[in-house]
Amino acid sequence: MLLDNLSPVPEAETAFYLQVMDVLGWFVIGVFLIVILAYGLYTLFV
Repeated sequence: MLLDNLSPVPEAETAFYLQVMDVLGWFVIGVFLIVILAYGLYTLFV
């Protein structure tokens, strides 16, 4: 009974963790692209 009650919790935490990692991954990619674009414009005008 205890195992049945405890088992859904790690699965939910894992799903939430994967969702957060997915969002953070896209956020890092977005920031990386913005930095590259800003650096390119900076070198273009300077």
